[in-house]
Amino acid sequence: MRAFTNSGSSRRSSSSCSYCGESEHRVTDCPYAEKDWASLQGGIIPLNTTTPRAWYKNPKYWSDWYSRAEKAAASIETARQRATQKRKGSTTPRTCGFCGSADHTRRNCAKMAAFVAKCEKANENWRREAYKWLVDNGLYIGSAIQIQEKSWKDEGEKHIALITSINLDDINVMTAFNTRWHSDAATNYVQPIEVVATFNGHTKPISISDLIKSDSPVSHRATSCYNIYSYVRKLTSTATPPSEDWITSYKSAWTWLAKRKSYEWLEDNKIVEHIETWAAKAQ
Repeated sequence: MRAFTNSGSSRRSSSSCSYCGESEHRVTDCPYAEKDWASLQGGIIPLNTTTPRAWYKNPKYWSDWYSRAEKAAASIETARQRATQKRKGSTTPRTCGFCGSADHTRRNCAKMAAFVAKCEKANENWRREAYKWLVDNGLYIGSAIQIQEKSWKDEGEKHIALITSINLDDINVMTAFNTRWHSDAATNYVQPIEVVATFNGHTKPISISDLIKSDSPVSHRATSCYNIYSYVRKLTSTATPPSEDWITSYKSAWTWLAKRKSYEWLEDNKIVEHIETWAAKAQ
């Protein structure tokens, strides 16, 4: 099973540079990182850099810029050394792509197994809390809700709609992931929640962004505020309890993630912190 599906976006089809965000290259080929790092090492903030990530230049992000430039420059140097060794015909000892140890590979990495298990626990905790939030707000298939058409001129016409689709099989603990980084993690690993409803013979996606509060198990990044119709309130108040299968499913997704990213990357992009927070929640 592939994790983190997003039918409404094509951004997941390609990787982008973790330093500058451009999709045309990986970090090991970044044309900005080493120049920026050279300036930062010398105590000079390279405000004239042409890196697409303009937020680096905001003083409150300078420490983050420093650490990201340092890491990107190190990745470039490592890639350069590997290329040199390959040309010389030398072999590089295999290391674990998840934790970096030379003693094993991902196949038998205890740290990776522990992380996957923690992801499963975090997802179970999230799905229990998310289900209650969905039901409390009447967000389940067959539920009647009131929606409102967005209008710049007036309040907008209201309709009674019947929810016909919610991507329950896709949403997971990463639907609650909220990060300020404009990064690969923010772009590609926040799982959206998609609600579709039928009214007056029309079937349309519904925005639920106005429902999201600071304590909601859904982040603003996981919802769209651009849909023409938005949720107003629920009109029904009954629902079928979740099956234990739904609570405990979606397990292979975390192995998929751990096989493609290192622990260091997951930690740097705040995913480890997010998973640990949800795994520790009391139920």
